[in-house]
Order: sequence, then structure tokens, then C-alpha cells
Amino acid sequence: MKSETIEPQSLSQLNGHVAVSGSGGGYLSNEISYRSIRLRDQLNSTIPTGHIHTPRIQQFEPEIEAKIVKQIRTMLELSLESI
Repeated sequence: MKSETIEPQSLSQLNGHVAVSGSGGGYLSNEISYRSIRLRDQLNSTIPTGHIHTPRIQQFEPEIEAKIVKQIRTMLELSLESI
């Protein structure tokens, strides 16, 4: 895979490009979560904060999607009990 830097002017210009490949540490959601937690801490807030990585789905797979939703629902219900 060729590495290049681009400056897209629209979302469509990002088609076919990968921002970062590798471990979960390179995901945009991790960066967003980090910034949200940092802001929460700067504001001395006690709001519970976090994010959930879900498995990648290759195509519409209703059975797998239902299992993921069920698991996330359970995780959220259990986390809300502690608030």
C-alpha cells in the first residue's frame, strides 16, 4: 500500500483512502474518546464517559448485527446500574 498525504475538499474525495491502519490505537473513535474524556476532566465533570468498539461487518448480516446490539444493550444496562 502506497503512503501519501492528501488534502480532500469533500468527503467523496476520501473514497478508497485509509487514514490509519493498525491496532485500535489508530482509530478515530479513540481520538474522539480521548478528547471527550480530556474535556470532561478539564470541566471537572463526573459524567461517565467511554466508547465501544464493535466488530467489523462485511455486509448486511442481520443475525450478527442483532447479537452486537444485544451485547451493547446489556453493557449499557449494566453500566447504568452503577450510576
